[in-house]
Amino acid sequence: MNSPVKVGFLNRQGNLFSEIHFMSKKFDFYSIDAARIGFDLSFPNNYSLPEIESPDIFLLDSTFYSAIERLSDTETGLLFERLRKLSKLGKIVVADGRDQFALNYPPKIYAHADVILKTNGVFKDKELYNYATGALSPSKLWGQKVELKPPSERYSSTILDKIKLSYPCMLALVPRVRAKARAVLGFTKKDRLTRYAGDMALQATTRVLNRLDLPRAANLPLFIGALNHIQRLEMIEMLTQTNVQGHYKIAGAKKNMIWGTEYGKQKLPDAVVEQIYGRANELSLTSPKLSKAAYMLLLRKYLFILSPVGYGELCFRHGEAWQNQRVLVCQDLSHVEMMLPIVHNENALFCKSDFSDLPKLIRDAQAGKYNLRAIQAEGYNRWNSFVRDLDSVLYQGFEKHVLEIL
Repeated sequence: MNSPVKVGFLNRQGNLFSEIHFMSKKFDFYSIDAARIGFDLSFPNNYSLPEIESPDIFLLDSTFYSAIERLSDTETGLLFERLRKLSKLGKIVVADGRDQFALNYPPKIYAHADVILKTNGVFKDKELYNYATGALSPSKLWGQKVELKPPSERYSSTILDKIKLSYPCMLALVPRVRAKARAVLGFTKKDRLTRYAGDMALQATTRVLNRLDLPRAANLPLFIGALNHIQRLEMIEMLTQTNVQGHYKIAGAKKNMIWGTEYGKQKLPDAVVEQIYGRANELSLTSPKLSKAAYMLLLRKYLFILSPVGYGELCFRHGEAWQNQRVLVCQDLSHVEMMLPIVHNENALFCKSDFSDLPKLIRDAQAGKYNLRAIQAEGYNRWNSFVRDLDSVLYQGFEKHVLEIL
């Protein structure tokens, strides 16, 4: 197609990955009156998109599901049939932009998609989608076929074949991406320019400090972050008990959505939240949330940046480690294909997903058993190479997959 494809965009709330899609010049995005879709659904126009009656295709954002969750299987099928009739080309793209590598919605949703865009990463062995693994894994053993999902939650080979790899979350660290997100979110021009200038100043400062290698990093690990997964606390407890010195803090306000417990994605009872934060307080771990500048300065003071699982297996901390030429230490991701590959002893150090070997890994690294300078340089160079050509990232992570079905 020579002219931009007209996309009917349906979502319930803002989503980072949708804001990245909006950077594409090959697609124009529109809202549609929910009354035309029927089923008494509601889709707020969060991005103030122009309205259209008949788009070429539909893109269903990852927040779309909350609007249709109450529909029966039959009603869901009728809904997708209605969307196909409303669109000129009869095609539907489902963007699973949740943080986890796992698929986040039931088979009845993906069965009606022409393509599924999976952000952050795609399992190399797609049968893993039918097992509980990753951020919500009860066993904490990633990439292993330990706990098979119930039959109603398993995905057919037809669905699995539709999954295509899309962007990693840390793409949002790029100032140009952040600027676009603020634009579509309706920030004033003055506010956008001010924030963009701040982002660019921080990026320039980081590059200067990288060249000067300042401040000199202590040969120690750092973790500071929100307690949104119980493994973050368990990791710190393990490092403390094994006398691995470092800077470990749980930052920000208390959360009642702490994954990795028996409550899954549900809010935790107040008593359980207090018990978990009590464990953190015993180690004097809690601290206020830092400003961006203060956080980045702290990050530069330590050589090893720990990036444990949160609501997803990847987080901004991966990119922040590379940006600052530090050694990324994270759980093993060798079972996942990513647009920016993360490889043990190349641009990161991997520990087991249950952290059982993390103390030894850090001690070995401190003792010189890895070429840390090479890992720092490779992480920095791969990151810069990846984000330098955003048009290529957009094409490989979004445009190509959609154009292939038209």
